[in-house]
Amino acid sequence: MNKVYWDLAKKAGFVFWDDDEGNGRVIDWASDYDKEFQLYTDLVIDHIERKYKYSYSTNYMGPINQEWIQENGDYWSGGRIDVHREEDDEDYEWSLPIMHTEDYNRFSEWLEAFTSKCIWGLEEITSLFEWETNTKIRWFETPKWKRENDTI
Repeated sequence: MNKVYWDLAKKAGFVFWDDDEGNGRVIDWASDYDKEFQLYTDLVIDHIERKYKYSYSTNYMGPINQEWIQENGDYWSGGRIDVHREEDDEDYEWSLPIMHTEDYNRFSEWLEAFTSKCIWGLEEITSLFEWETNTKIRWFETPKWKRENDTI
């Protein structure tokens, strides 16, 4: 049995006895495991959901150039989106175009609660945000994917 699932079975309360090599990895099936089996199932589901769950957050990066702010106003924010999966040692990130600061703050708050089972792209995430919150993001410059979709 895979060590991860063996550990989960042990945590669920299954009783083990030694196999032929004395490893203590054989479940004693002579017991009534109704409660333990349900707990084991819940633990496995939780393990899989955590393993394949991506979480997202924004990372504010500007604009911080005073000349740009004087020219365009101080109500713009941009940066990047950080993507994290609990089972990975490596995080993923991509650029988040400049948008109105009110929209950036609302999007950031919404994004903190958003998770997915596979990595979503910026276009899909912002589209879902706009749909779920009934908020149209006010971009400083319309992203390319928005311009392309508007002409279809």
